[in-house]
Amino acid sequence: MISYRDKKTILSILFSKLGSYEKASDQNYKFHCPFCNHHKKKLEVHVENQKWNCWVCNTAGLKIHNLLKKVGTDYESIKKVKNVYKDVTSSYHKHKEEKPKIFLPKEFVQLYDKQDSKNPIYKQALYYLKGRDIDERLIRKYNIGISDGGEYDGMIIIPSYDEEGDLNYFVSRTTSDEGMKYKNPPFSKDVIMFGNQINWNLPIVLCEGALDAIAIRRNAIPLLGIIIQPSLRETIFNKEVKHLFFAFDNEAKAIESSMKYATYFSDNGIKITHLKLNDKDPSKIGFGGMVSLMKSSKETYWDDMLLSRLELV
Repeated sequence: MISYRDKKTILSILFSKLGSYEKASDQNYKFHCPFCNHHKKKLEVHVENQKWNCWVCNTAGLKIHNLLKKVGTDYESIKKVKNVYKDVTSSYHKHKEEKPKIFLPKEFVQLYDKQDSKNPIYKQALYYLKGRDIDERLIRKYNIGISDGGEYDGMIIIPSYDEEGDLNYFVSRTTSDEGMKYKNPPFSKDVIMFGNQINWNLPIVLCEGALDAIAIRRNAIPLLGIIIQPSLRETIFNKEVKHLFFAFDNEAKAIESSMKYATYFSDNGIKITHLKLNDKDPSKIGFGGMVSLMKSSKETYWDDMLLSRLELV
């Protein structure tokens, strides 16, 4: 929790930009909304968890410093706010629970282990990965392997490691595009896949599958579906990511989901670019094709998102 003194600092800075406030609850305060200018105080700011939203125009965010940026607050004030919550976060991480134990299948074999080069499932896996624009260098980089027996028998195993290099998940994939393609491990998906490969100071590419992210190669995070998990959403704000590329497929559900998240991040000051994949996966387009697509694609604005939503109706 923030201290009483820190709370007064936050409220003082908010008062300087938003004017007088009313107390809605112990940690929640109401201000006049600068975005819709409603005559009543409809903008609520929670000074503990930092969430803020207007009940009239629905402008919202997860960080108070992003609200202050939107209303033109000076750099020093924003820095003070960031420092308050940085201290709280640091204190929390010192006392957080130990990471849950995650492990690879005991039958896991690294694909670059030449001792298994005559194994038929090894050859089949290499052939499949080559068709998804994943070469030996990427196999080594991501420590891709196979399961030689057990419940994942014959499946490609793609480990994921966090920023500290600890295993936080793995994906299992058959070498066939028919039947059940994936078998999920008994671990939470609320992780940041390939966190050890990400430079948060550069644009981030959000895609659906692990193979897609590997084929994209640079700063790509697979969502393991079309939902952005809480850990990733929070990290995007904490790391102050400035630009997100969305590389979702063209199915209606995927488009709707990407537009929802794009609107959310855009409202919080993050630049958004949607990549038109034209019914192809990033792994089918290939690294070169994805680089060209990212270079040629323009920033997605609010009216583009609205048009895309109308096209789904």
